[in-house]
Amino acid sequence: MDLYFDPVPLLGDARAAFLGRWSERKWLNVPGPFYGADTDNCGTGRLHAPGLVLYEADHLTEYVYRQPRTPEELRQLVDAAESEVFS
Repeated sequence: MDLYFDPVPLLGDARAAFLGRWSERKWLNVPGPFYGADTDNCGTGRLHAPGLVLYEADHLTEYVYRQPRTPEELRQLVDAAESEVFS
């Protein structure tokens, strides 16, 4: 049994969908390799990754409230990032 799922090596070309800057991340993100930073308010994150993405109350920006634990959840988060106009 693996105690930790490391999603980063599985990203491949999808890494380009994650362009956030650490200094711009939302404080609501849980620790881990993925986080919401300068996001729009179109609400597409939960459509693709409902178990991983939530919206911040004041401006409806998106943040990662749970890091992916499986390849399928990673795919969902990649889909959410690719649908985000600011990546």
